[in-house]
Amino acid sequence: MKILYFSRAYTPHDYRFLKGMSDHGHTILFLPLAAPGMANEKRPLPQNVVYSAKKDGLGVVRKPGDCLPLMPALDRVIADFQPDLIHAGPVPTCGFMTALSGFHPCLMMSWGSDLLVDADQAPDWRWAAFFALCHADAFQCDCQAVREKAQAIYPLGDDRILQFPWGIDLDLFCPVGPVTDLRKKLGWENNFVVLSNRSWEAIYGIETVLESFWMASQQDDSLRLLLLGGGSRSSWVHDYLRAHQLDKKVHLPGYIPNDQLALYLRATDLYLSCSYSDGTSVSLLEAMATGLPVLVSDISGNREWITSGENGWLATPEDQGQFADALGKLSLMPSGQRRSMADRNRTVVEKRADWSHNVSLLMEMYQKLCQCL
Repeated sequence: MKILYFSRAYTPHDYRFLKGMSDHGHTILFLPLAAPGMANEKRPLPQNVVYSAKKDGLGVVRKPGDCLPLMPALDRVIADFQPDLIHAGPVPTCGFMTALSGFHPCLMMSWGSDLLVDADQAPDWRWAAFFALCHADAFQCDCQAVREKAQAIYPLGDDRILQFPWGIDLDLFCPVGPVTDLRKKLGWENNFVVLSNRSWEAIYGIETVLESFWMASQQDDSLRLLLLGGGSRSSWVHDYLRAHQLDKKVHLPGYIPNDQLALYLRATDLYLSCSYSDGTSVSLLEAMATGLPVLVSDISGNREWITSGENGWLATPEDQGQFADALGKLSLMPSGQRRSMADRNRTVVEKRADWSHNVSLLMEMYQKLCQCL
């Protein structure tokens, strides 16, 4: 099958989908939209996957109206490749453009925040999402919250919806394996180390991450933070660390390749995410699979995975005091109690988030769409 995979940029999540298609023998043309500020995946494209002639992307889209001048280029890509199916997302951008092209069959894929947040920021974003879903042959999402939001925008029938967690590589993200020697280098062997690897953006609560950590560290001097990645709030992060004299307590290793992330997760004591919006967070699943207890935002996507006090802890988004209190309590909690929660997390992802199983559901949907055309 020839598949045109149309996405925002080349990220670890895109690599996962492209690798799944490749492993099932499909021929894939990858077309990135190229949104600014997106972190790029460093691994080469999988076998059977090639960039379109528009390797650097069709162009920048800051609002749905920006899609219209890019349509002739998309139409040329479709005409040249002649795909059997288009798999496109986010919905209000790549999905919207696919709908405008009139191509069928098309599978629209939500990335979570594109519907949970972007679709509500202005009427044109809502309309673009509606138009895309209205013209979709099928819709793919990763959690119930996104499914319900999509159906609130356009009444898709359940038979046209494919829902499964994007899933992770359970062999790569596992509790047993090598660890980075970073703790030793930093002199943090006897500290309680928290890891946060969400992008430094407002939607991921970077301000809450640092504010709550600073508040908790005032009460417990043993707390340390590994703040991975980067983002548009980089200047603010560095200014905050200097102003609050956190340079010795917070380490910034930069972007860590996905295939090395498990080394860092195994070397820490707790995973932290203060995001305002998520579907099923792959970062959360990776931490759970690696055997970490977690402290995350009390939002619908996370509640599908975490029950506070049973296999992790939930705190209200933006409530810095609540996150700080939780960090303080967790650092003093007996290690055996945290270990029991971490073991439960591994069991949960083994049952529900095995990518090798979940990707087969996607392949079945591809076959269904092409047979029904």
